[in-house]
Amino acid sequence: ILCLLLIMVYIFSILFTELLSDSELRVGWFDNVPQAMNFLLLQTLAGADVAVINKFLEAGWTYYVLYLLFIFISSLTIMNMLIGVLCEVVCVVTQVEEENTFMEVAMTHIEDFLHRLDSDGNHRVSKIEFLALLDQPEIIETLQDYGIDVMAFCEFAYFCFEETNEMPISEFMDLVVQFRGSRQATVKDLVDMRKFVTMQLRRAGLTGDTGRDKAWQSP
Repeated sequence: ILCLLLIMVYIFSILFTELLSDSELRVGWFDNVPQAMNFLLLQTLAGADVAVINKFLEAGWTYYVLYLLFIFISSLTIMNMLIGVLCEVVCVVTQVEEENTFMEVAMTHIEDFLHRLDSDGNHRVSKIEFLALLDQPEIIETLQDYGIDVMAFCEFAYFCFEETNEMPISEFMDLVVQFRGSRQATVKDLVDMRKFVTMQLRRAGLTGDTGRDKAWQSP
């Protein structure tokens, strides 16, 4: 939009410079194109001056109408730009509020299930407790209702529990949030996916990195 505004200022600057070449109105305002652009840009950003409008009217109806046309188009352009900025801000705020609402409502509901399945009361989710979670149709349905990709979540959770026997409930909740269908991917998601794919390839014997990893791990 800014580029469009500059192009419009440039066109009207050439137009006024040529039309007012023999008029006294050009002195100080339209002597050349750069000066005309500066004048019109200031009129656009600072607002039209009544004295300037009257001088255009004195010079002739043609100049008066052209100047009003320029003011109208430039003001409309800036207004559209501001509306676009406001719409973007509203969209971002809406997304943040929706995310906060999800975290408050959905996480409270899901965390309640986790605490009920926490048989040893240590506020950590073990592999056994995770498998018991999958046997609960109610929690699976709840995850799907909140937009969680249950299949992908379960596959990745199996991968996580192969690296550790249990994890804190808060960390498990963060893992659940990562698999929302509407959530944008982050660098951490890409790194986790790379680790997951590497593990699957090693299981299938399709990578030769095992020896190199052992060399790195050896003292």
